[in-house]
Amino acid sequence: MPRHMLTSLGIAAPEELVAQAQGGIAEIAKKAKLTREATYKMLSKSGNPESRSLKAVLAATGLRIAVKPIEKPA
Repeated sequence: MPRHMLTSLGIAAPEELVAQAQGGIAEIAKKAKLTREATYKMLSKSGNPESRSLKAVLAATGLRIAVKPIEKPA
């Protein structure tokens, strides 16, 4: 479902739910050793995080990126 539809229904976007579950953006930023402002910016729609910043935020939230092959239709 598009973000604007989620917002209009009062439903948080997935990254907002993750942030809330981890104690908020400020807490994630602290654990990732980033500023709160930089963390908000990188998680925004127009954000363009560097790989090391993304890795730090993911590690702070107990997540990681996994790469796997695209499944081909049978």
